[in-house]
Amino acid sequence: MIREETLYLSFPEWQGSGKSNELYHGANFLRSSLAAQFPFKQIHVSPTDCSEIENGILGYKEILKQKTAAKELVRMLNPQRIFTLGGSCGVETMPISFLNHVHDHLAIIWFDAHADLNTPESSPSKHFHGMPLRLLLGEGDRTLCELLFSTLKLEQVFLAGVRDTDLEERELISSHKIFTASPDQIDSIVAAVESAGFRKIYVHIDLDVLDPNHFSGVKCPTHGGLTLDQLCGTLLQLRLAFEVVGFSILEFVPDKGNSLQQVDPINKIISAVSWESEKHVRSDFSGFSLMDS
Repeated sequence: MIREETLYLSFPEWQGSGKSNELYHGANFLRSSLAAQFPFKQIHVSPTDCSEIENGILGYKEILKQKTAAKELVRMLNPQRIFTLGGSCGVETMPISFLNHVHDHLAIIWFDAHADLNTPESSPSKHFHGMPLRLLLGEGDRTLCELLFSTLKLEQVFLAGVRDTDLEERELISSHKIFTASPDQIDSIVAAVESAGFRKIYVHIDLDVLDPNHFSGVKCPTHGGLTLDQLCGTLLQLRLAFEVVGFSILEFVPDKGNSLQQVDPINKIISAVSWESEKHVRSDFSGFSLMDS
């Protein structure tokens, strides 16, 4: 079996986010912008095809096909670490389920305005980008569940910056006491992961965790979010405290008049969380409002 220490995965899947394909273009724009830094391997995604709702999921046929291709690539390369560049939040199912299989006792830090804990039955929109975390917990479409390398336990999930949830998601979070740090409680996340005994983490970053007044290039802008300094400072603290075995940058929508300027904050986010920044961890972040380490 091939073994690559790190997989840089470009997965511009957009079908799970609606009928418009701006996430496809956003993911490809970022891949081109970051190509000099990261040798991405890309999953082929159709920029035009999006079938109707099937099994309670819009674009189900394309999503199933693309996830099968992603599973084959990940299994073939058998990496220890994965940087996932998407696309919609739905791309997370393969990298997270694989790394959860490879690494014992892995915590998933879900930076997102949304909990993504819907099922096809509970989702008002039938958009898969609102379902991936629930699928990773083993609930949802049976065929997509069977594709997973492994499933998560509820105690592995830490929601960060979540502020827009549907009723069933709120009930699930409350009944199972899933840890949730609202934007004004974000400094509690490191201590919560430490107290739960985790040493390895995967960091999911939907860019809509940021307040749209600070970063507007997202699919679902949601007010009341984090500032860039808050996000990068928290990510840096997580990297200092734990072994990051994977992370993602997702749901980017380029601003046609300002797209190049949008790459700079994304580079700061990557530098804050990436294992490749460990040798110069302090020098890059003098402007951030960091918590005491």
